[in-house]
Amino acid sequence: ATSFITAPMTTSSPAMTSSPALSPDPDGDDPEVICVGLMRTGLQSLHRAFSILGYSEIYDQERISHSYELWNDVMQNRDPTKAFRSMFGGCQIVMGMPTFCFWEDIL
Repeated sequence: ATSFITAPMTTSSPAMTSSPALSPDPDGDDPEVICVGLMRTGLQSLHRAFSILGYSEIYDQERISHSYELWNDVMQNRDPTKAFRSMFGGCQIVMGMPTFCFWEDIL
């Protein structure tokens, strides 16, 4: 089951909340955690913490250049669910820009 972590809309330290996903991926390939936080809210530190805890497959803003076409499909509303599954399949953690804009759709 996927959980998500939220951060406040300010630059103060992130408040984290975990909640179960609404609709599981039938292939069982959904991320375990979705971090919803704006830039400058400690996401790089959180990324390092997840790495220390053993998470190795983390989708963040560093990967956006490799998934540009899929993000274009999302922006054009061309089967965004398929695009998200393609982008995040195999990822344990999804975080950062622009995923925080679409967290409800990613669930």
